[in-house]
Amino acid sequence: MYECIDDPDWKNLYFVLEFVAGGSLLSLTSRKKELSMDKLRSYFRDMLLAIEYVHEIANIIHRDIKPENILISGDDRLKLTDFGLSKMIEGEDLIQKTAGSNFYFSPEACKGKNY
Repeated sequence: MYECIDDPDWKNLYFVLEFVAGGSLLSLTSRKKELSMDKLRSYFRDMLLAIEYVHEIANIIHRDIKPENILISGDDRLKLTDFGLSKMIEGEDLIQKTAGSNFYFSPEACKGKNY
């Protein structure tokens, strides 16, 4: 997100977002195109860096990481998107409520445990 504009005259909130031209990881994998090991490593690295950033720097837990929420930029880099179910963590907070897409829950959420 580049900018958030709160327009009190119109009671609207505007988000200025990056245009990501490559579609989602789901659309790429749905085409059944085989990806090279180098490409898979590059994508995996991008996701690890994104998750590390949101966890360690921004103190956010995404809670809905799935192929539909991973976009591919024009320079073939992955972008983690859709933070609608995310939660900011303060201190030693534990999350008790399950959120996200059924087939992509963390093991902790599947077991109904705090995480």
